[in-house]
Amino acid sequence: MKMKTEMGNKLRILLIILGGILLIIIFSKVLDLIFALIFILIF
Repeated sequence: MKMKTEMGNKLRILLIILGGILLIIIFSKVLDLIFALIFILIF
């Protein structure tokens, strides 16, 4: 039973890490788009 909860905790940590990486990638893409739009609007 203890092994099962340890595996669950490891999976949860992995999911949190993957989710964070995905959020960072999406956020950087959105920032790139915003900067590109501002750049196009200014010039």
